[in-house]
Amino acid sequence: MVEERVPFEVQIPTRPVEKGKDIADHVKRTARRLSLTGEVVGPDAGDKRIQIWAMAERGDLVVYDGRNAAYTMLIKSMPTEHDYKIANGFRFTLELEEARIVTVTQSVPESTDPTGTAAAATGNQGMQQLEQKTGEVYATIKSGDSFWRLAGTFKTTTAAIQALNPGVDPRKLQVGQKVRVV
Repeated sequence: MVEERVPFEVQIPTRPVEKGKDIADHVKRTARRLSLTGEVVGPDAGDKRIQIWAMAERGDLVVYDGRNAAYTMLIKSMPTEHDYKIANGFRFTLELEEARIVTVTQSVPESTDPTGTAAAATGNQGMQQLEQKTGEVYATIKSGDSFWRLAGTFKTTTAAIQALNPGVDPRKLQVGQKVRVV
C-alpha cells in the first residue's frame, strides 16, 4: 500500500438552526470514506482486479484494517492505470464509502425461544445465529464465515475476535461452531 486518505466531513446547514434536539437541518456526520492508492504486481494482478470489481458489483461489504480501520464499507470505484513502468501489474486508487446499515430487531417471546437464542439480520449475508449471555455475543459459524467476515458484521476487529477465542484456530472454523464476537 502506498497511501491512505481519510477525509472527515460533516454536513453544515446554510440557514440558522435552534439549539437543542437534533433535527434535519443540524450538523450531522456524513458517511465515512477511505481512499487507498497503491500498486498490484505479479502474474495474478489481472485476476485480483477482476475479483475487486466483482465485489463492487455484488455490493459486498468490505472491512479495511491498515493504518486506519474501516468497517461496513462498499467499493465505490477503482480506476486503474496501466503503463510501461509496471510490468505484470497496475496502479490503482480504491474508493471505499461507508454503508449505513440499519438493523431492525424483533423480540422473540420466551415461549417460542426457550434457549434465549434468536436470529439477527446481518445485511446481505443472510441470517446469523446469535447467542447472548450476560452481555457476551456469540455467533454460530455458517458456510463461508471467517473472523474477517464476522469482524465486519459485528463492527469489531479480527484481533478482538481472536482474543475472545484463544483456543480457536481461525483457519479451521467448522459450520455450527460457536465463537464469541463481543
